[in-house]
Amino acid sequence: MPLIRWVGSVRALAENAGVGPNTAFLQLFEPFAMTLAFVSILINALISFSFFVRDDISAGFREGAALICLGFVAVSFLGLLAHWATGKKAFAYLAIAGFVPFVPIGLIGIFGVKKLLNAQPSEADVASAGAQGA
Repeated sequence: MPLIRWVGSVRALAENAGVGPNTAFLQLFEPFAMTLAFVSILINALISFSFFVRDDISAGFREGAALICLGFVAVSFLGLLAHWATGKKAFAYLAIAGFVPFVPIGLIGIFGVKKLLNAQPSEADVASAGAQGA
């Protein structure tokens, strides 16, 4: 729960600084989509750390595989947080790229990020809403 509060405060700071999207981005299923993505990141991190405790493969391969997997976990985490704070689709695609090596478990994160993208209003929607309001 503290992580959710921290992420919420980061989002609020970004929106107050004018970095976040101007539209009402929070919708009913956005917290569920974020939860899916964060659960996938947690599972992927556990998979990455599991390489350190395996005895059936050489130490060099264990460490290399774990570091590569942890790199993808970091890309997913940073991409997800950056997308959440700024609303830019490029960061969402970065998060999806970090989930790809962990398929089939990574599909949980990919589905979560896709739900976030679907919840975000398109630029055409924002432009038409601005034109109607003027």
